[in-house]
Amino acid sequence: MPQPRLTRDEKRAETRAALVRSAADVFARRGFHAASVDEIAENAGFSVGALYSNFERKEDLLLAAIEQNVSDWARLFAERFRESDNIHDQARSIADAWIAGVTAEPEPFLLWIELWAYAVRNDRLRDELAVRSRTIRDLFTSMMHEAAAQMGVTMPDDLADELGAVFDALGLGLAIRRLLDQDAVPDGLFGTASSRIADALLRDLPAAD
Repeated sequence: MPQPRLTRDEKRAETRAALVRSAADVFARRGFHAASVDEIAENAGFSVGALYSNFERKEDLLLAAIEQNVSDWARLFAERFRESDNIHDQARSIADAWIAGVTAEPEPFLLWIELWAYAVRNDRLRDELAVRSRTIRDLFTSMMHEAAAQMGVTMPDDLADELGAVFDALGLGLAIRRLLDQDAVPDGLFGTASSRIADALLRDLPAAD
């Protein structure tokens, strides 16, 4: 049976997705500054004109690639969270998955660091990267609320926000240290620390009404 023809919007979405995948591949191999839009377009099987009809700047391609990577991590973290109904195991599973993933495939995280170093000196990029980077923090905040409900306790919104920020920053910092000196962040360190922090704080909260 012949496949239905794609609409113009569907074709554009397919082209954009292919360019983002190609950009992630080329950036991972060459780094942000060494990668060229010509190579990204050629690697995806499109012209440079097709690339520029979807993205104005090379930075926009990297932002899109990072956004996709963040979305993939968020989906994995949500899956790990659903595998258990107690915060001790949930926090450990998520933290262990993060450290294992960064160790096995560091290039996407190194690209994030590269863009971070570039973006903090550029107002437009800094704001856009900050927005995309809040996804994981917001997810952790939501998880803290859900974990509290599972334990039958009440977690104030400000505390959930603070914990989301702490776990997000702790994960980034430990990943940076791990890639520089693996002995400084042994397997299980982030998982153990996260589970202890979350478990201890939740147990001190008042029972829900």
